[in-house]
Amino acid sequence: MNMSWRIFLLSLIAFSVFTEVVVAGGKPRLAVVEFEAKVPKAKRELGTAMTDLLIDALVKTRRYAVLERTVIDKIRQEQDMTLSGEVDAATGAKFGRMIGAEFLVVGAVTKFEEKGGGGVGGLLSRKVAGGFGMQVSEVGMTLRIINSTSGEIMASEKVSQKEKAIGIAAGTSIGGIPLGGVLYKSKAMQTAIDKAIQKSVAIIGDRLPEPDPNAPDVSVIEVEVAGVDFKLLKIFAKTIKGLDDVSNVSRTFSDGVATFVVHYEGTADELAEAIDEAKPDDVNLEITGFSDRRIEMEAQ
Repeated sequence: MNMSWRIFLLSLIAFSVFTEVVVAGGKPRLAVVEFEAKVPKAKRELGTAMTDLLIDALVKTRRYAVLERTVIDKIRQEQDMTLSGEVDAATGAKFGRMIGAEFLVVGAVTKFEEKGGGGVGGLLSRKVAGGFGMQVSEVGMTLRIINSTSGEIMASEKVSQKEKAIGIAAGTSIGGIPLGGVLYKSKAMQTAIDKAIQKSVAIIGDRLPEPDPNAPDVSVIEVEVAGVDFKLLKIFAKTIKGLDDVSNVSRTFSDGVATFVVHYEGTADELAEAIDEAKPDDVNLEITGFSDRRIEMEAQ
């Protein structure tokens, strides 16, 4: 079989496995696509940072099964699918179904300004705004929610927040996410961002159905396994799907790396332990990375 046919068949396999969706009970399945940065001179990191803050806030509500952003980005890139803040309903719905999300959130950062004591800084000019004079900060965002089942645009909203404050921010993180110089650090901008994110969470909450109160608490955990061939891919897929408390599994496979998105009634460390116990005895696994929503493994 020549190389072009191999690539074609692998593409079909990757596409088909991501269209395999098992309904997870209880919580609405939600995916937030990386926001565009539509601010003059802004870099892509602005959209990424605001997306991560929104995802973090949505996860903390415990109302939704939220898909991991890095997995969404990987699938979008593999499918060569551009999803802007103005994506049409049909494209958004198609992508949502592909990744197993009932609802898709897309948007853009349209305003990100700070003026006053320390001048304008942060992401736009790579300077740190740090004066102790009065800072005036404003954040603007657009937000669209698409129903992947019906293709309906459930919301198309503008979010704006303007704040005034004296001095720099007390810390270097917002919502538990380190800023590392990517976002502004004044108290005014910190407050503006936090309120804009909370407004966005409220909009999403108003449009999406309430979770079933009797449904189990399901986490969405990404499991990446390196050093895998196609035979091992099938073994891992069967192993994970056969675990107790797993309600939904989707996967991709590229260059020896298998990525699974697992809906699981438990924590990431419990899932890692369950996979290790259920795998065949002749398959050795080493955990190479770990967080609350992601497990990295390597097959030996």
